[in-house]
Amino acid sequence: MRPILCSHGRIQIASSQRPLPVDLPRRTSGRSAWRHPSGRHPSCPTGRRAPMRILMISPYLPYPPLSGGQRRIYHLLRGLSANHEVSLLTSVDDESKCDLASNLREFCHEVFTAVVPPPTRRPFREHIGGLLSPEPYYRVVMRSFVLKTQLSRLVDGGTYDVVQAEHLAVAHLVVPLRGIRKVIDMHNVESTYYRRLVRHLSPGVGQLLTLSDVIKLPSYERRLLERFDHCLAVSEVDAQQLRTLAPRARVSVIPNGVDSDEFYPSVEGGEPNRLVFTAKLSYLPNIDAMLFFCREVLPLIRKAAPDIRLLIVGEQPPPEVSALKTLSGVEVIGSVPDTRPYLASAAVVVVPVRLGSGTRIKVLEAMAMAKAVVSTSVGAEGLDVRPGEDIEIEDSPAGFAEKVIGLLNNAERRSCMGKRARQAIMQQYTWAGISTRLEDIYQRIRPREEASVGG
Repeated sequence: MRPILCSHGRIQIASSQRPLPVDLPRRTSGRSAWRHPSGRHPSCPTGRRAPMRILMISPYLPYPPLSGGQRRIYHLLRGLSANHEVSLLTSVDDESKCDLASNLREFCHEVFTAVVPPPTRRPFREHIGGLLSPEPYYRVVMRSFVLKTQLSRLVDGGTYDVVQAEHLAVAHLVVPLRGIRKVIDMHNVESTYYRRLVRHLSPGVGQLLTLSDVIKLPSYERRLLERFDHCLAVSEVDAQQLRTLAPRARVSVIPNGVDSDEFYPSVEGGEPNRLVFTAKLSYLPNIDAMLFFCREVLPLIRKAAPDIRLLIVGEQPPPEVSALKTLSGVEVIGSVPDTRPYLASAAVVVVPVRLGSGTRIKVLEAMAMAKAVVSTSVGAEGLDVRPGEDIEIEDSPAGFAEKVIGLLNNAERRSCMGKRARQAIMQQYTWAGISTRLEDIYQRIRPREEASVGG
């Protein structure tokens, strides 16, 4: 099917009529009536800055903000809109989702939505082409003529001061632009993600294509990143990897964050024998995390705590995750309008993630709610946290189980760890402070010389 522009792809609201930032739990039908005890609503940062016109381009619609990537884009848009005129160009895979974009007009000046239907199959010819192409297969399946055309039309009008690409997936659309500040927000280091992923794939075409990308992605990332005026990394760990990959790239850390007014400690506390995992369950690292935990860790915990319960919460659970509900004490909740009541009910939040790159917003949200968290080193990678103080970190099944059991058996230690976790969030990981740091970067950067941009 040919990509088409949404019939109402341009959604505009006059700045003088722009309402207050969206209160997600209240606005969306069916969401929990969860409220901050003070009655406050999530807030945006304010302050005097020279206003800029910013265009973000995203490979997916950041509403509703359910996944980590959606949350990051959503909160950056919302935070920047307090002082700047922010617009969004994004794609959706079905025209019925275009109406969701109207929710972003609460703070976006304009929203442009393009319908790009996903391919229904991956023919053998395309697989062979991906293997033989000098570009990574990752790039081959991310092509979008309609987004490229729309972006060129928008920028040619000279409307924007900054264009920001969200993810490497749309970087190739932004690189050719001239005479405008270009920023790329690297949610992950893709070459790191694929290198970790390939070890866990079964032999077959998928593993072969992934292995091919492991070889091709580093040079692809370098070529693109060095042609942006600035590159954003979500952690210092990722920033160092990007500087090694692309020595000429200008890299700064803009971490993931959490809305501390939205995610706050519950006065009720948690159920004494309840573990909770929240995530987008269709994402391969999260699938692997739950299969690993339920097969290798949970049986060890059950020996010490026979009545333990695990709640698996998140959208789009695949069959292999849904099947875990047949295990004793495991509940696959699936998609919910609000994860906070489930986090609030947890004695311990588990993050047994072994794959991926970037940082996990699910960890920050649990910490903001003053929950004791047990994570793998990959799950907590890039976060400025103190193992044994703000969080527990362990990779082996036996060690992970031991950390969980220790917290289950010591309510006072759980409480103290949760309080320290909340303090860590308030010091470093609130979206209000993060948006201000991004504004500072925008004000400093200037376009690279045209000669360095190339064709």
